[in-house]
Amino acid sequence: MLDNRSMRRESFVFRGARVDYWRSAERHENAVVLLHGLGADHRGLLDMAATLTGVTVIAPDLPGFGSSDPMPGPHTLDNFAAVVEELRRHLGLARFTLLGHSLGGTIALAYAGRYGSALDALCLLNPMFVADGPTARLGKFYYDLSTWLPSPLGRLLLTSRPVIYLSDRAIFTTADAALRRRVLRLDYDTARMTTPKAIRESYQSLRDTPIDQYAEGVLVPTLLLTGALDRLATPRVLTLLHRLVRSSRLEIVETGGHLLPVEEPEMVAGLVDAFLAESRAAADVRQAPDTRQTPGGDDADRLRPTSPALPGMTRQSGPGQR
Repeated sequence: MLDNRSMRRESFVFRGARVDYWRSAERHENAVVLLHGLGADHRGLLDMAATLTGVTVIAPDLPGFGSSDPMPGPHTLDNFAAVVEELRRHLGLARFTLLGHSLGGTIALAYAGRYGSALDALCLLNPMFVADGPTARLGKFYYDLSTWLPSPLGRLLLTSRPVIYLSDRAIFTTADAALRRRVLRLDYDTARMTTPKAIRESYQSLRDTPIDQYAEGVLVPTLLLTGALDRLATPRVLTLLHRLVRSSRLEIVETGGHLLPVEEPEMVAGLVDAFLAESRAAADVRQAPDTRQTPGGDDADRLRPTSPALPGMTRQSGPGQR
């Protein structure tokens, strides 16, 4: 199982700020970089990463979160994407897969739209795209309020234990009481380490960044995953995103919510493993010297699933419809 004891902590410098990342000790040809969500850090995705097969896992704390320094400039999606590109260069990765959850999924999308030539594949888990529904609008008011309040009150609003408790309760779908307690303990700890400015600016950037334009520029196989019970990255919003991203597959877990990789880590890892295996197989076929394509073949062939959808899941495959 991956945890901080089985991963090597390293760092690099981005515009004068130290950025910490963790890399699995076992090295493989294929690398997956994990991007955590808003107010979280790399630890939130380690349970899911522990059951990924045949990949080197690299998990940074994004600037302003976890143990990494805040950015000297604004914490925008474009700047976070630049952090990922600097990490790629620092590690000397010629090719890699980028996986992000929640805000991390949106950052991954921005990276793919701006720097995507080094990507083998993209996995967006419950990505934040547009506010849809009362829960998302309440979240917007919450973060707006934190910017209007004086700094000490804004910090209290963003990092207080009662607020974190209520926020987590609003998006939990698991009935596992022990898991809920563990997630809450981790969120209390990450809130203590988070820079409130990073939270406010990140959320503001969600509204100011042309995410739809980045989505239309994504050219790599892309997995979109959400839960039918997710009230932040709703199935309706993910369907819109699916139509924008050319070579994407949309998976909707019928009993899942916004914390899919936290509440169902093994299932999510299985979906990611299967998707990456199919993407690599399709890439091998395309690169073969005697590659042939059936009449009418197009980008949809790259993501035509060879594995069946799991029970309790709906799937939409193929290129986005414009």
